[in-house]
Amino acid sequence: MGQNNAARRLYDAFQYAFVNGNSAELAYKVLANAFKVENPELNPHFLIEIYVLLSEVEKKLKLLKKVDNVELYVKAIREIQFYIQTSNPLLSQWDGIKNQIQNRNFIFILDACANFIAQEQPEPELTEEQLQEYLEQCESLLQEVVSSDLAEDIKTFLVVRLEEICSAIRHYKIGGPERLRTVVEANIGAIILRSDAYTPEQKKGIISKIFGLLMTFGGVLDLAANTQGYLLPKAAELLKYLLPPG
Repeated sequence: MGQNNAARRLYDAFQYAFVNGNSAELAYKVLANAFKVENPELNPHFLIEIYVLLSEVEKKLKLLKKVDNVELYVKAIREIQFYIQTSNPLLSQWDGIKNQIQNRNFIFILDACANFIAQEQPEPELTEEQLQEYLEQCESLLQEVVSSDLAEDIKTFLVVRLEEICSAIRHYKIGGPERLRTVVEANIGAIILRSDAYTPEQKKGIISKIFGLLMTFGGVLDLAANTQGYLLPKAAELLKYLLPPG
Protein backbone atom coordinates (compact mmCIF):
# COMPACT_ATOMS: atom_id res chain seq x y z
CA MET A 1 0.00 0.00 0.00
CA GLY A 2 1.37 3.40 -0.98
CA GLN A 3 2.05 6.13 1.54
CA ASN A 4 0.04 9.32 1.54
CA ASN A 5 1.07 11.36 4.54
CA ALA A 6 2.28 14.96 4.53
CA ALA A 7 5.96 14.01 4.67
CA ARG A 8 5.63 11.65 1.70
CA ARG A 9 3.84 14.26 -0.41
CA LEU A 10 6.57 16.79 0.37
CA TYR A 11 9.25 14.23 -0.47
CA ASP A 12 7.61 13.28 -3.77
CA ALA A 13 7.15 16.91 -4.80
CA PHE A 14 10.73 17.90 -4.03
CA GLN A 15 12.06 14.82 -5.81
CA TYR A 16 10.02 15.77 -8.87
CA ALA A 17 11.36 19.31 -8.68
CA PHE A 18 14.95 18.07 -8.42
CA VAL A 19 14.57 16.00 -11.57
CA ASN A 20 12.39 18.27 -13.67
CA GLY A 21 12.93 21.78 -12.33
CA ASN A 22 14.73 24.42 -14.40
CA SER A 23 17.61 25.70 -12.25
CA ALA A 24 17.29 29.23 -13.66
CA GLU A 25 13.52 29.45 -13.09
CA LEU A 26 12.00 31.13 -10.07
CA ALA A 27 11.62 28.60 -7.28
CA TYR A 28 7.90 29.14 -6.74
CA LYS A 29 7.16 28.20 -10.34
CA VAL A 30 9.18 25.00 -10.06
CA LEU A 31 7.44 24.12 -6.80
CA ALA A 32 4.03 24.92 -8.28
CA ASN A 33 4.70 22.47 -11.09
CA ALA A 34 5.85 19.83 -8.60
CA PHE A 35 2.68 20.24 -6.53
CA LYS A 36 0.42 20.38 -9.63
CA VAL A 37 -0.70 23.95 -8.91
CA GLU A 38 -2.18 25.67 -11.96
CA ASN A 39 -1.57 29.36 -12.70
CA PRO A 40 0.94 29.97 -9.87
CA GLU A 41 1.23 33.63 -10.95
CA LEU A 42 -2.39 34.05 -9.89
CA ASN A 43 -2.03 31.84 -6.84
CA PRO A 44 1.40 32.40 -5.26
CA HIS A 45 -0.13 31.78 -1.83
CA PHE A 46 0.03 28.04 -2.49
CA LEU A 47 3.47 28.32 -0.84
CA ILE A 48 1.65 28.67 2.46
CA GLU A 49 0.41 25.13 1.90
CA ILE A 50 3.99 23.87 1.97
CA TYR A 51 4.46 25.43 5.40
CA VAL A 52 1.16 23.88 6.51
CA LEU A 53 2.36 20.48 5.32
CA LEU A 54 5.58 20.85 7.27
CA SER A 55 3.59 21.80 10.36
CA GLU A 56 1.46 18.68 9.79
CA VAL A 57 4.61 16.55 9.65
CA GLU A 58 5.83 18.07 12.91
CA LYS A 59 2.48 17.38 14.57
CA LYS A 60 2.48 13.77 13.36
CA LEU A 61 6.06 13.21 14.52
CA LYS A 62 5.21 14.36 18.04
CA LEU A 63 2.56 11.63 18.23
CA LEU A 64 4.94 8.81 17.33
CA LYS A 65 5.62 6.24 20.05
CA LYS A 66 8.19 3.92 18.48
CA VAL A 67 10.87 6.27 17.10
CA ASP A 68 13.96 6.99 19.17
CA ASN A 69 15.16 10.61 19.35
CA VAL A 70 12.13 11.82 17.45
CA GLU A 71 12.86 15.35 18.65
CA LEU A 72 15.83 15.44 16.25
CA TYR A 73 13.47 14.94 13.33
CA VAL A 74 11.11 17.57 14.69
CA LYS A 75 14.02 20.01 14.83
CA ALA A 76 14.99 19.16 11.25
CA ILE A 77 11.44 19.77 10.01
CA ARG A 78 11.46 23.17 11.68
CA GLU A 79 14.76 23.94 9.96
CA ILE A 80 13.27 23.05 6.58
CA GLN A 81 10.31 25.32 7.22
CA PHE A 82 12.56 28.18 8.38
CA TYR A 83 14.82 27.84 5.36
CA ILE A 84 12.01 27.86 2.82
CA GLN A 85 10.42 30.86 4.54
CA THR A 86 13.63 32.87 4.56
CA SER A 87 14.80 31.90 1.06
CA ASN A 88 11.85 33.72 -0.56
CA PRO A 89 10.83 31.34 -3.38
CA LEU A 90 8.95 34.19 -5.08
CA LEU A 91 12.24 35.94 -5.88
CA SER A 92 14.91 33.24 -5.67
CA GLN A 93 15.95 30.93 -8.47
CA TRP A 94 15.33 27.24 -7.97
CA ASP A 95 19.03 26.37 -8.22
CA GLY A 96 19.91 28.07 -4.92
CA ILE A 97 17.09 26.50 -2.93
CA LYS A 98 17.66 23.12 -4.54
CA ASN A 99 21.34 23.09 -3.54
CA GLN A 100 20.57 24.04 0.05
CA ILE A 101 17.93 21.32 0.38
CA GLN A 102 20.26 18.71 -1.06
CA ASN A 103 23.35 19.81 0.85
CA ARG A 104 21.54 19.68 4.20
CA ASN A 105 20.03 16.24 3.46
CA PHE A 106 16.52 17.59 3.94
CA ILE A 107 15.13 15.22 1.34
CA PHE A 108 16.39 12.17 3.24
CA ILE A 109 14.91 13.53 6.46
CA LEU A 110 11.52 13.83 4.77
CA ASP A 111 11.81 10.29 3.47
CA ALA A 112 12.58 8.95 6.95
CA CYS A 113 9.72 10.94 8.50
CA ALA A 114 7.32 9.62 5.87
CA ASN A 115 8.27 6.04 6.70
CA PHE A 116 7.97 6.59 10.46
CA ILE A 117 4.53 8.18 10.11
CA ALA A 118 3.28 5.52 7.69
CA GLN A 119 4.18 2.75 10.14
CA GLU A 120 2.28 4.21 13.09
CA GLN A 121 -0.31 6.50 11.47
CA PRO A 122 -1.28 5.06 8.07
CA GLU A 123 -3.60 7.17 5.92
CA PRO A 124 -6.18 5.99 3.36
CA GLU A 125 -5.34 6.62 -0.27
CA LEU A 126 -7.70 7.90 -2.96
CA THR A 127 -6.96 7.15 -6.60
CA GLU A 128 -7.10 9.73 -9.37
CA GLU A 129 -10.24 8.01 -10.64
CA GLN A 130 -11.93 8.29 -7.24
CA LEU A 131 -10.98 11.93 -6.89
CA GLN A 132 -12.32 12.75 -10.35
CA GLU A 133 -15.57 10.92 -9.63
CA TYR A 134 -16.07 12.73 -6.31
CA LEU A 135 -15.19 16.08 -7.87
CA GLU A 136 -17.76 15.57 -10.62
CA GLN A 137 -20.41 14.63 -8.04
CA CYS A 138 -19.59 17.67 -5.94
CA GLU A 139 -19.60 20.03 -8.92
CA SER A 140 -22.94 18.58 -10.07
CA LEU A 141 -24.46 19.22 -6.64
CA LEU A 142 -22.99 22.72 -6.65
CA GLN A 143 -24.65 23.47 -9.97
CA GLU A 144 -27.92 22.03 -8.69
CA VAL A 145 -27.81 24.35 -5.68
CA VAL A 146 -26.95 27.40 -7.80
CA SER A 147 -29.84 26.65 -10.17
CA SER A 148 -32.35 25.93 -7.40
CA ASP A 149 -35.03 28.15 -5.91
CA LEU A 150 -33.58 27.82 -2.40
CA ALA A 151 -33.67 30.87 -0.16
CA GLU A 152 -30.58 32.98 -0.77
CA ASP A 153 -29.12 32.46 2.71
CA ILE A 154 -29.38 28.68 2.45
CA LYS A 155 -28.13 28.72 -1.13
CA THR A 156 -25.08 30.78 -0.16
CA PHE A 157 -24.41 28.51 2.81
CA LEU A 158 -24.52 25.34 0.68
CA VAL A 159 -22.46 26.87 -2.13
CA VAL A 160 -19.69 27.71 0.35
CA ARG A 161 -19.82 24.19 1.78
CA LEU A 162 -19.59 22.54 -1.63
CA GLU A 163 -16.88 24.88 -2.90
CA GLU A 164 -14.78 24.01 0.14
CA ILE A 165 -15.06 20.33 -0.68
CA CYS A 166 -14.30 20.87 -4.38
CA SER A 167 -11.22 22.89 -3.45
CA ALA A 168 -9.98 20.16 -1.07
CA ILE A 169 -10.38 17.59 -3.86
CA ARG A 170 -8.61 19.75 -6.44
CA HIS A 171 -5.73 20.39 -4.05
CA TYR A 172 -5.49 16.80 -2.85
CA LYS A 173 -1.92 16.66 -4.15
CA ILE A 174 -0.99 19.12 -1.42
CA GLY A 175 -3.54 18.70 1.35
CA GLY A 176 -4.09 14.98 0.95
CA PRO A 177 -6.60 12.97 3.01
CA GLU A 178 -5.87 15.06 6.12
CA ARG A 179 -7.20 18.28 4.59
CA LEU A 180 -10.11 16.60 2.85
CA ARG A 181 -11.07 14.81 6.07
CA THR A 182 -10.99 18.06 8.03
CA VAL A 183 -13.20 19.82 5.48
CA VAL A 184 -15.69 16.94 5.31
CA GLU A 185 -15.88 16.61 9.08
CA ALA A 186 -16.44 20.37 9.51
CA ASN A 187 -19.15 20.44 6.86
CA ILE A 188 -21.02 17.50 8.34
CA GLY A 189 -21.23 19.45 11.57
CA ALA A 190 -22.16 22.70 9.81
CA ILE A 191 -25.02 21.10 7.88
CA ILE A 192 -26.39 19.44 11.00
CA LEU A 193 -26.26 22.71 12.94
CA ARG A 194 -28.37 24.38 10.24
CA SER A 195 -30.88 21.51 10.12
CA ASP A 196 -33.75 23.59 11.58
CA ALA A 197 -33.49 25.98 8.61
CA TYR A 198 -34.29 23.32 5.98
CA THR A 199 -37.80 22.46 4.87
CA PRO A 200 -38.88 18.79 4.81
CA GLU A 201 -38.65 18.87 1.00
CA GLN A 202 -35.09 20.20 1.13
CA LYS A 203 -34.08 17.57 3.69
CA LYS A 204 -35.38 14.82 1.43
CA GLY A 205 -33.89 16.46 -1.67
CA ILE A 206 -30.70 18.48 -2.04
CA ILE A 207 -29.66 18.26 1.63
CA SER A 208 -29.95 14.47 1.55
CA LYS A 209 -27.82 14.35 -1.61
CA ILE A 210 -25.10 16.55 -0.14
CA PHE A 211 -25.14 14.65 3.10
CA GLY A 212 -24.89 11.38 1.20
CA LEU A 213 -21.73 12.59 -0.54
CA LEU A 214 -20.24 13.67 2.79
CA MET A 215 -21.00 10.27 4.30
CA THR A 216 -19.30 8.60 1.34
CA PHE A 217 -16.19 10.64 2.07
CA GLY A 218 -16.55 9.73 5.73
CA GLY A 219 -16.30 6.07 4.81
CA VAL A 220 -13.31 6.26 2.48
CA LEU A 221 -11.41 8.65 4.75
CA ASP A 222 -11.91 6.61 7.92
CA LEU A 223 -13.67 9.35 9.87
CA ALA A 224 -15.11 6.58 12.00
CA ALA A 225 -11.70 5.24 12.99
CA ASN A 226 -10.75 6.20 16.52
CA THR A 227 -7.11 5.43 15.69
CA GLN A 228 -7.08 8.40 13.34
CA GLY A 229 -8.33 10.72 16.04
CA TYR A 230 -11.66 11.41 14.37
CA LEU A 231 -15.13 10.35 15.40
CA LEU A 232 -18.08 9.99 13.08
CA PRO A 233 -21.41 8.92 14.62
CA LYS A 234 -23.40 6.24 12.85
CA ALA A 235 -25.21 7.36 9.72
CA ALA A 236 -28.58 6.63 11.29
CA GLU A 237 -27.80 8.88 14.23
CA LEU A 238 -26.86 11.73 11.92
CA LEU A 239 -29.76 11.29 9.53
CA LYS A 240 -32.32 11.65 12.30
CA TYR A 241 -31.23 15.27 12.61
CA LEU A 242 -31.85 15.89 8.94
CA LEU A 243 -34.81 13.84 7.82
CA PRO A 244 -38.29 15.11 8.73
CA PRO A 245 -40.43 13.07 11.17
CA GLY A 246 -42.34 10.20 9.69
